[in-house]
Amino acid sequence: MTTPREHIEEIRRVKFSIGGEENPLTEDLHHAVKHLSAELYTKDVHFLMELIQNAEDNEYPPDVEPTLEFVVTTRDITGVGAPATLLVFNNEKGFSSKNIESLCSVGRSTKKGKRQGGYIGEKGIGFKSVFLVTSQPYIFSNGYKIRFSEIPPSGVKIGYIVPEWIDGQPNIEDIRKTFPVKQRIGVEGRKDIANWVITLAFPRDERVTTSNRVGAGIYAFLPTEMVTGFPFIIQADFLLTSSRESIIWDNKWNQGILDCVPSAFCAAFLSLVKSVRSAPPSARSYCFRYLPISSPSYPQLRRIRKEIQAKLMTEEVILCEPENAYCTPIQARRIDPAFRNILHKATEEGLEKPSALWSTGTFIIYSCMDNSPSLDFLGVAYVTDDWYSSCIQSIPGWLADFSEDLYVQLLCFVADHWNRGVPNSLKQFPLFKFDNCPYGVSWASLSDIFF
Repeated sequence: MTTPREHIEEIRRVKFSIGGEENPLTEDLHHAVKHLSAELYTKDVHFLMELIQNAEDNEYPPDVEPTLEFVVTTRDITGVGAPATLLVFNNEKGFSSKNIESLCSVGRSTKKGKRQGGYIGEKGIGFKSVFLVTSQPYIFSNGYKIRFSEIPPSGVKIGYIVPEWIDGQPNIEDIRKTFPVKQRIGVEGRKDIANWVITLAFPRDERVTTSNRVGAGIYAFLPTEMVTGFPFIIQADFLLTSSRESIIWDNKWNQGILDCVPSAFCAAFLSLVKSVRSAPPSARSYCFRYLPISSPSYPQLRRIRKEIQAKLMTEEVILCEPENAYCTPIQARRIDPAFRNILHKATEEGLEKPSALWSTGTFIIYSCMDNSPSLDFLGVAYVTDDWYSSCIQSIPGWLADFSEDLYVQLLCFVADHWNRGVPNSLKQFPLFKFDNCPYGVSWASLSDIFF
């Protein structure tokens, strides 16, 4: 039995000749569908009527009350750069293979000739009206995960009706950035080139460790002898010395390309962060291995590292507790590993987490993100002494429920962390317990203790 993905691949291969010999009518068909989608209705809002009509015509399981729900959110859920997302939910049986094939056609409605059965639509063009308000509608139904694009994707000369499978990972078209060549940068042999194409390659698995240790290189379609010290490869149409061992540093063409590398890196890095947001927290720190933490081998590349650092410090790339939310490095805070271990053991003992973890306006990073070199690079600061004090005091009776080992561990942390003096906010807190015979265990603050 054909799977939904295999069905989509078959449509692309057989109907639209993708990967095969090009159909000379493809471009004409694209323009015809484009004009149809744009001129079909005089008002953009008409697409809502089409979606309601589709819901009327859909098939529903027995004993199910049909519902149609429209939800507008300011989140860019599909990651296409839209200011908002319209979600349409319908509890129908779901798309059949015939329905999918109808969407990939013009005028081939599955409802044609079924008016006596209560069907309204019959022209097979109604869904195309969604292109009045979006350039990329997405469909998730019965195992199908597809989108249609107004602009023909790379390697395809027709939009609107060619389905693209969505596998959850961004493809090159999703993250590609175009860098126009500035007129003043034109050089002999490159005057006809309008855009630079910059490719960054990120190593995987054990190669990451190797790249971090020795650095990756610069490519101009073939490798040069240059090792940058960055954990990623930079590939572009650089002008090289006659030996092809190095790029020409004082060339304005090469400088123009290098000026675009920080933007290219940040776009790729943010795409990586976004692609792992549904993964467990422990898996989300992997992409931080690609940060250019070490100083580059060439002084001319230092500004690239500095610009990447400045750009990422304003982006929400740090995973924080307790809601799996992301914040900027400037907002995030680290805590001492010894204190994090105390919190972890307290949780294992069934104790409540201190409310100061999230109620003080401070975003505490997840333990899996606690990679010191990466956080140093991004400028993530540690919490203040007052934060530790608030955390210890935030739950009445919290320390009384500690096991003896955990309580001693906390006292050791206080002694080690504040060997130059305990903050005033903690001096009045009953931190020390003692045997107050015959009344049992009592608690005293530092101010209560006399030597």
